[in-house]
Amino acid sequence: MAQSSPAVSGSPKPARQRRVQKGEPFVWLSGGAIMTGIVLIVLVVGLIVYEGSRTFWPRDLEVIALGESRFLLQTSDGRQAFLDAEDRLLLPQGEGYTYADGRRYALTLPPRKAGIADFRRAPGTFGGLKWQLTGAGGVLKNPDGAPVTPEQYLQDAKAFASPYRVVDESGGFTPAEMLLGDDRFRDHVMLLGAVRAERPLDLRDLPRKADGTPWQAYEIDAEPTELLVRQGNKGEGLQPDSMYFRWVKTNVPDVEGYRRGNPGGYEAYVLGRTLARHVCEIERLEKGVLVGYVVEVKEGEKTLASIDKDGLERVWEVFLEQQQAMHAEYLRRVEIEKDDIGDVNHEIKQLELQVARIRHDFRKSGEMVTAIEKLQEAYTAWSRLEPPSRPDTKPEEYARACGKWRDQLLAALEAWDKEVASYKLDEGPRAVLAEARKAQEQRADLQSGAYSRLRLEVTRLREHEKSVTYTLRALNGQTAVLPVAQVVRAILPNELGFFGKLGVYLDRFWEFLWENPRESNTEGGIFPVIVGTLLMTLLMSLAVVPFGVIAALYLREYARQGPLVSAVRIAVNNLAGVPSIVFGIFGLGFFCVIMGGTMDSLFYPERLPSPTFGGGGLMWASLTLALMTVPVVIVATEEALIAVPSSQREASLAAGASRFQTVWRVILPQAMPGILTGMILAMARGAGEVAPLMLVGVVKSAETLPVDGNFPFIHLERKFMHLGFHIYDVGFQSPDIDNTKPLVFTTTLVLILVIAALNIVAIRMRNRLRKRLSSSHV
Repeated sequence: MAQSSPAVSGSPKPARQRRVQKGEPFVWLSGGAIMTGIVLIVLVVGLIVYEGSRTFWPRDLEVIALGESRFLLQTSDGRQAFLDAEDRLLLPQGEGYTYADGRRYALTLPPRKAGIADFRRAPGTFGGLKWQLTGAGGVLKNPDGAPVTPEQYLQDAKAFASPYRVVDESGGFTPAEMLLGDDRFRDHVMLLGAVRAERPLDLRDLPRKADGTPWQAYEIDAEPTELLVRQGNKGEGLQPDSMYFRWVKTNVPDVEGYRRGNPGGYEAYVLGRTLARHVCEIERLEKGVLVGYVVEVKEGEKTLASIDKDGLERVWEVFLEQQQAMHAEYLRRVEIEKDDIGDVNHEIKQLELQVARIRHDFRKSGEMVTAIEKLQEAYTAWSRLEPPSRPDTKPEEYARACGKWRDQLLAALEAWDKEVASYKLDEGPRAVLAEARKAQEQRADLQSGAYSRLRLEVTRLREHEKSVTYTLRALNGQTAVLPVAQVVRAILPNELGFFGKLGVYLDRFWEFLWENPRESNTEGGIFPVIVGTLLMTLLMSLAVVPFGVIAALYLREYARQGPLVSAVRIAVNNLAGVPSIVFGIFGLGFFCVIMGGTMDSLFYPERLPSPTFGGGGLMWASLTLALMTVPVVIVATEEALIAVPSSQREASLAAGASRFQTVWRVILPQAMPGILTGMILAMARGAGEVAPLMLVGVVKSAETLPVDGNFPFIHLERKFMHLGFHIYDVGFQSPDIDNTKPLVFTTTLVLILVIAALNIVAIRMRNRLRKRLSSSHV
């Protein structure tokens, strides 16, 4: 009987079977899944790094000509722009844009042409423009045929109450009024153009070359795209705030056709873009960024520099000098208010609490309560008589007035002493009343002495800050007089080179890391946010690691293994899957209300009903997150304890060591790298949590840091700011979302760097410990 022949070696079916048996498809599937995860992580981190690192790079400012006969001043990448609300269009040197029969054309103008073309509003029309170019060769002429001089043109422009524009020899835009006193521009006045005339512009109306042929015109064909721009200057009457951001259309091939197909749409159409010369960008303490030209700097009634007499460059130099001096003065005032006056207020507050504590301790004695209340009423009535601090008051005169003011309190205290002498009190209560009286005298000494002196200095600094002003002229010709002290930074972005922009970038990033936030977290820095995040994470680690390690030691080394211990382990593992908001609710109810309220009643009764620990704070937030992350530490510690060989336990016990000595000297040192791994995982999870913190202590803006120079230096009861909540607040609760969107990426980048730095420190500690343990076994 013939035997069946074996399968041919190398046939497809057996080969597939062998690959399946070896697990090759699963290897490729696993590798593909890992690679997909790595790619996604790299893309997310790369996007955050890219967007977060470019937020503070200064961008060139551009003038954008719109089909609505408006002007935009924007950054070259199109992310930020500023709109001029005047209805007219300027053609830059070398290229211009206009309409002809409903189509969009680009018009090439001569590189340099003598003379001026004037555009004025057409009578009886709204937003329409009329080309008023008269005379041969584009030279504007008077009725008698004489050419119009630049000086006459400027006077006529002012007479029409319209800030006309001219183009200088480099193609940059300059308001016509700025030509006064600047001889460089008088001989380089370029030809201006207009769009949206009363009738479609015909090519025969265009300027012609010397041989009579018109300058080249060609149609632009491109697909329309959208561009988000920031327009105008927010506040100060320079631009309506209701349209601070808007979308505009760019590359629209048929503007009129697009308008007919989109009736009622308030759209803008970008027709041209060019760099603006000498335009400054001013960052302020409030109300965002200003753009325009600084045309005058004054101190009181004295003019330090003006464009009419000194020129644009000299005005800018004087402005920068005054800005640096006034900003230093502003920082000095803030330092006095926060540090010096803050320290005095802290001492005054402690003395006030001392009197309140005495009243609470003797609350059952009617005469003591009456005496303390009258003492407090006398101080309150005296504090209302504080002499006003005026900027023109001399320090020695104000000191004498404060001395007389303090004498009034002494007279009131003498009257109080006579009244208290009639009370039937023992020596003990009278000694306590003497302490309360002394505390009120010390409060009066501080308030009439150091506090009043510092307040007068702050008043004088504030008044001087108001006296130094600058006049900003926006691109639409509107002006505003503003205090120089409110300027944080002023630059000419279009005049900066690479290293100049790099310096501005580093300065902005340094400010972002080390300054306090301003304007509802939309400007300034995030220093309190970083401090709050670091303190909360470190306190959470200090709480979760000992608790988790002790729990794991009991479950693994001491507890009898059985159903109950298994149930506890299952509960711990399930606890890791509970939503974080549940822990926040538990922290609010147990830590803040029950424990905090009890602590306030026992230790801070004089401060009630104002809560101390009864509200959210740094300590309760740390304990809440420690409770949330303790399962991670327990599981990691148990795994580390299991990894310790049982032979070492037995050897230690056989040598006469107790169970505690074995755990402390043998097991824990070898399990420490695993314990640190659990701490790293807990820190990584807890540092980025937001939901529970919203219930137990985090706030949008904290007036004081949890750390300061006053005892006990770390104030666990204070509320704090957190990077995770700050990202949520800036990204979704900001009044100006489009303006703060870049800050979301930058803050996210800082959060990633903070968590990475904490993890790197913990990993280095773990590696050093492992190295030490491995060397000790050799």
